[in-house]
Amino acid sequence: MSCQALTREAGGREVLAGAGAGLLATRVALPRVPEFATAPSTPPLLYEPSLGLVAMVAGAALVAAFAAVALTAEALLRGIRADRLRQAQP
Repeated sequence: MSCQALTREAGGREVLAGAGAGLLATRVALPRVPEFATAPSTPPLLYEPSLGLVAMVAGAALVAAFAAVALTAEALLRGIRADRLRQAQP
């Protein structure tokens, strides 16, 4: 099974699109969520997500999806036998 087929089946584009959508939602929504009822005298909170951590989690999700697809494909291929195909009724 090619890497492109695995990417298509495992949803590689969807994982990357989901990570991007999550980052965009974080940048848009978090600054609008009030942290305190009254403004503190301390510096404002930082809302920047760690791009390295997001990339690592998205990469781990992609690897897990690839592994799930590969294991499922292997299990299905092991269950296929030519003699079982010949037993089918026309």
